[in-house]
Amino acid sequence: MRVGIQDGKQQRAIERVVEAVENWSDSAQNPFRLINPQRQGLVGRDLMFQLFFQITLNPQTRQSEWSLL
Repeated sequence: MRVGIQDGKQQRAIERVVEAVENWSDSAQNPFRLINPQRQGLVGRDLMFQLFFQITLNPQTRQSEWSLL
C-alpha cells in the first residue's frame, strides 16, 4: 500500500506492507480503541523515521497534529 503524509506545504509517501484491523469502528472488538474510542488510526514509529514527521499531542483538546520535518 502507498502510505503518505501531507501537511499544508508538502507531502511524502512510501510503499509499505500494512496490516488492517477487522471491525475497527467496534471499540469492544478493537483493542487499539479501548483506551481512546475516538482514535482513527495507529502509526508505528518506524513510519515516522522513514517519512520524517513529528506528532504534537495536545492534552487539553485530546487532539494530535503532525508536520513534516
